[in-house]
Amino acid sequence: MAEPSLFLLLHLSSLFLLRLSSAATFPGDLAALRELHSALSSSPSLPPSSCLLSWDLADPCGAPACGLRCSAPSPALNLSRVTHLALDPAPYSAPLPPSLFSLSSPRPLSLPDNPLSGPLPRPLPPLPSPRRLSPSRNLLSGPLPPLSSPFPSLRHLSLDGNLFSGPLPSPPLLRRLDLHSNLLESLDFDAFPPHFRPHFLAASDNRLSGELPRSPPPSLLLLSLRNNRLSGPLPGNLLESLPRLQVLDLGGNAITGEVPAALWTHPSLEQVNLRGNRLERLADAGWGSRLVAVDLGGNRISGGLPGGLLAGAPRLSALDLAGNRFTGGIPAEYVVRVVAGLIGGGGGAVAPLRRLALGGNYLCGGVPAALMAIKEGDAEIDLGGNCLVSCPDVFFFCRGAAQRSSDVCDLFNP
Repeated sequence: MAEPSLFLLLHLSSLFLLRLSSAATFPGDLAALRELHSALSSSPSLPPSSCLLSWDLADPCGAPACGLRCSAPSPALNLSRVTHLALDPAPYSAPLPPSLFSLSSPRPLSLPDNPLSGPLPRPLPPLPSPRRLSPSRNLLSGPLPPLSSPFPSLRHLSLDGNLFSGPLPSPPLLRRLDLHSNLLESLDFDAFPPHFRPHFLAASDNRLSGELPRSPPPSLLLLSLRNNRLSGPLPGNLLESLPRLQVLDLGGNAITGEVPAALWTHPSLEQVNLRGNRLERLADAGWGSRLVAVDLGGNRISGGLPGGLLAGAPRLSALDLAGNRFTGGIPAEYVVRVVAGLIGGGGGAVAPLRRLALGGNYLCGGVPAALMAIKEGDAEIDLGGNCLVSCPDVFFFCRGAAQRSSDVCDLFNP
């Protein structure tokens, strides 16, 4: 085999030395990281263990760095790009630097649990390939800028726990949109583009008002609008337009009228929270077979507890009807589901009812004898604050609130 020429050896050596001497971080990313470092490292409460202080500002991608992940150097230029940025909650207290959005290709961009403040840049600089953007639980404020054009690849957007206000702008091709705990005031699905097909939409703990949206994206698996100012009825066609929905959380609003039959016959719904609204009655319909947890507590629902409520929901393991205006006795079906689960009844076809909350109603009659054999810790049961005969504190499920006076009970159970 021929010996390599001196020229070839010198050429290879020069390339090797060039690779050793040149910075590995892409110049645009290097400038952005330096600006980010300058903006955040001046935070007065920054601890010495902060990720940011461990960066090598000459070449952040040249060695493993806390909160940073980079791509392998490109063969041609020996340059690495930032692919992940996820800083620790130090805390970093400063206005959010616009340079954060000029990084070339971070897929997750995460700065949670810091008092970063100020608005997002308007317009947002183009960011070609992030998949996740998560400056959650900071002090970011102002209206949300348009999100579609700068983020063509964005799939998960978490802006929860900030102070954003105004309407929600048209979102990009998201799969997960988390905006809970802000100051948003309106949510108009009709204004969204037809290609908006999220799976997860959370806008709880905002200031959303008006009636429930009539045309949510049919792709939703989870819809959470808890603790807002939504009012009006819960329309059955809203549920029918969401054939894949698994979790519905509308608690803490001012929804009125009837719990529609479509909620109980839904083909995929598993968890329902309508707690703390102004609902007055239940539709007379069989319950869906996929329901696992239902919370209707803190409403104004009256009448007797529906005896056949559990028959069509063999998977139901948590039922909360506390704080309503139910009257009459406790149906045997409720007790059977609790007790059968403790003794292994049902042959596995029916889930045990581990949580049954019926307190704060106007239920009357005696405590079912089968419940008296249940020990605290076997199941979570609440019967306090009703009109039951002989429900002393010796039974754990009678604690918390004394039974109502006979004068009050006679008004609801004549």
